[in-house]
Amino acid sequence: MATVKIRYLLRKAGLLYYQRGIPPDLRPHYSGRALILINLKTLDLSRAAKLCSQYGTRDDALWRTLRSPEGKGLTTEESREAAQALIASWGAERGSRPDEDSPIWERVYAYMVSRHGEAYELAFDNDQDLNPFYSPIEKEALRLVNERRETRRVLLSDALERYLSEHKRGQDQRFACDARRAIGIVTRIVGDLPLGEYTRDHARIVRDALSPKHSTATVRRRLDSICAIFNLGKREFDLQNCTNPFEKLAIPGEGLDATKRLPFTHDELQTISRACREVNDDIRWLIGIQLATGSRLGEIVGLRREDVCLDHEIPHIIIQPHEALGRTLKTPGSTRVVPLLGIGLWAARRAMMAAWDTGWLFPRYASDKDIRATHASNTINKWLSETLGIPKTTHSLRHSMKDLLRDAGVAEEVSKVLLGHGSRSISDQYGQGFSLQRLKEALAKALQKLS
Repeated sequence: MATVKIRYLLRKAGLLYYQRGIPPDLRPHYSGRALILINLKTLDLSRAAKLCSQYGTRDDALWRTLRSPEGKGLTTEESREAAQALIASWGAERGSRPDEDSPIWERVYAYMVSRHGEAYELAFDNDQDLNPFYSPIEKEALRLVNERRETRRVLLSDALERYLSEHKRGQDQRFACDARRAIGIVTRIVGDLPLGEYTRDHARIVRDALSPKHSTATVRRRLDSICAIFNLGKREFDLQNCTNPFEKLAIPGEGLDATKRLPFTHDELQTISRACREVNDDIRWLIGIQLATGSRLGEIVGLRREDVCLDHEIPHIIIQPHEALGRTLKTPGSTRVVPLLGIGLWAARRAMMAAWDTGWLFPRYASDKDIRATHASNTINKWLSETLGIPKTTHSLRHSMKDLLRDAGVAEEVSKVLLGHGSRSISDQYGQGFSLQRLKEALAKALQKLS
């Protein structure tokens, strides 16, 4: 059995340490030491690996700023990490506030002299202002050492990291990317400020910067994400007197720019169905299952092979989350069982027969922690438009199924279950729900004219 080596991890006398050599050009800033050695204070290898990665990132950030006095190119998070690493090199801790006689200040002085030379010594001896000597990282390190809990600065980037660590979808790549994009807009436009320093004017500036480039729905989604992260930061860091300026922010013309998605016509659905059977590849199988079930494209892209039940009396798919693998659903009501009929059954059989070596039904667009529904959508929409001459998107298949179910006289409650709408009433959620046979009969009525 192969062993996995954890970078910078040292096991010594039954204990686990972070050990890393200090580059020769940086050793003067460490009083000539050649090695960093930190007791990880854990015997859990998983925890130790995370700590080694964290310390490694922190030291990398510090060494970059030591080689570039102004810390150019560092992000806010990297600057904070560099300051934390600098504090550790002094043998101090954040908020430790050592007294004047502490040996820590002797190490700080030795570090500053190694960085700034005789001019610093002279200024220190003559009680001159030392701030002009300090780089932004050094100022941040000194501030962190001396901070009090009640005066701690919590930046928006701090709230973001806590949000992703606490949220159940924080490890989902797409979710994290969306959250970082939203906060990145704020920090790029008005800066990464302490939460208490953001104002309503800042919020309006962010909104106004977003509005010309995006639909009002996208602007609202970005602002909602910023709000959620801001509120969690207030809560988690106990900032009781801090208000959220991004809350209840009006968006001029909100909703007026929305365009209605048109469903496919009967002839268009038949054209798509025929073309899928003719091309007969994984992309067309994906379309076939979506066409016959009315599911969201992401729900089909994220299917695993165990979610496809072809040997059952009524073949069906199980649309369910696999959160450990990065497969999530839009709402709790999206979890459901949908029968496979017609082109949907045809497509599922071919996808299952394909010799995939992963557990995903469509590995072109799905792998562990990476469900690329947007990529699939772009490919399909281009095919619909350029090859079939149908200028509509894959999401219109969902609208089409809604119309087919309505025209077939299927009860609204059954339609909601088949489509996984999350707006069902509380009373709808009692009991076992509709049987698979009942769902099959409803879907068969809807698809009858497409046979």
